[in-house]
Amino acid sequence: FFSPPILDKGNFHQNHNNRRTHLGDDEIMTESDEKHSITAGGVVVNDDSVMDAEIYTKGEKQPNQCRDPFFAVLYYIHVVAIIAVAGVLGIPSLTKNSQLKSDASKDSVEVTGIVVTAVTSAFFTFLCGIGALFLMMRFATLVIQIALILSVVLSLLVAIASFATGNIVGGCLGLFFFLMSACYAWCVWSRIPFAAANLNVGLTAVKANCGLTVVAYGLTFSAIIYSIIWSVAVAGVFTQTTVCDASGNCTGKPNAGIMFMLFLSYFWAQQVCTNTIHVTVAGTVGTWWYAPEEANSCCSQGVKESLQRATTYSFGSICFGSLLVAIIQALRQLVENARNNDDGNAILLCLAECILACIQSIVEYFNKWAFIYVGLYGYSYLEAGKNVMTLFEAKGFSTIITDDLVGNALTMICLGIGLVAGLVGIIPAAGDKTMFAGVPPGSEIFIGFLIGFIVGVVISSITLGVVASSVNTVIVCYAEGPAEFQNNHPELSQEMKEAWQKAYPELANWN
Repeated sequence: FFSPPILDKGNFHQNHNNRRTHLGDDEIMTESDEKHSITAGGVVVNDDSVMDAEIYTKGEKQPNQCRDPFFAVLYYIHVVAIIAVAGVLGIPSLTKNSQLKSDASKDSVEVTGIVVTAVTSAFFTFLCGIGALFLMMRFATLVIQIALILSVVLSLLVAIASFATGNIVGGCLGLFFFLMSACYAWCVWSRIPFAAANLNVGLTAVKANCGLTVVAYGLTFSAIIYSIIWSVAVAGVFTQTTVCDASGNCTGKPNAGIMFMLFLSYFWAQQVCTNTIHVTVAGTVGTWWYAPEEANSCCSQGVKESLQRATTYSFGSICFGSLLVAIIQALRQLVENARNNDDGNAILLCLAECILACIQSIVEYFNKWAFIYVGLYGYSYLEAGKNVMTLFEAKGFSTIITDDLVGNALTMICLGIGLVAGLVGIIPAAGDKTMFAGVPPGSEIFIGFLIGFIVGVVISSITLGVVASSVNTVIVCYAEGPAEFQNNHPELSQEMKEAWQKAYPELANWN
């Protein structure tokens, strides 16, 4: 599946109907001929040869037609089904429950404090997000260095805290991760300027098309709406499958099949939302890379067209890749529920969850790069994944894409913003404790911090997720079109070339 075929060096805006392998100016080899050794243009090609850096896969813009349409139709059917269940079963069950609890309203938690804390934290998080983007653009190298050091320090603090509380096992694990983190930091420290250059280019592309952030928030809001509808549907399903007595004790629960379908529905929708943002960002950054005049404003043509393609022609491909991850997530959730309820052998369940987690990581890693090709050129899901992996193998980028210094830095920034937003959330809770009437006395501060932290992490992760997608797209585009980057963005190109040559001198002459 990942064997590197040798494809055309087509242009970014060139459509193609068939594939051929060019070995020289006048010699063309078909797929059936690839099995034999042929010498042409100074390159020997056979099954055991290593692909030459001069022969590589370069994407070509695909005709405007729906890719993987079956999965798009299946996704829409499943959304309609969830809405129907919410309307037929969910709303009546909520109405019934609200009537039963009407007499206990005086003991309910006051929502005013939750709303005020959430709004205050959200506003502050928005300001922190803008400030974080500014700092990353001005001090990219320093930000990555600090994030890397903090990851090591946090591992050490976890180990110390575990030993201090008598948790020997946790302390040993914390100490192990501290040593691993320190070793990793020492190994990759010299490559920080390379990561900083990628981050700077990615941020510049996002800044030139700031409408991407608006798109991300809009799609995330739609995911929140779907989560509410899904919750109503789940309430209806549980009402139909459980029996409660007058004292409120309930017995019975949905079977594993129903639970799997419910979890699958939720995770699928969340994955589709996330990957639609990812594909939109990839398409926009690709346009900025190759045709900057079309992607150089807030609501540029690049942003609009990329969003349109992601939600129409490429939506089936997004649904396909998202479904694979959602199936694994749903299975993990079932296993986790079984472990929590002691339903089965604990060792086997732990082993199953570990295996599923590894498989999920592999599929998510594949999706991250495959969806960039989907956004750039409009390939189908499987074809995009095969082509982008072929590209990395041909260019020798297999080591480069495993370095996630930018991702680690963005994660630390996200957690930092969440912590600060949590502190801001304490302010209204401490100022007026009556805003959280109904909660246990003394817990107002913790609730305020928790609400602020969650709001801060969620909102900042949306903004920083756009940056992460942009940086990953930059790596793919630089592998494919360094010459176009030099022509369209010479200053950034020079900075990036110098950083890459220092970090990976063995790739200095590939472009």
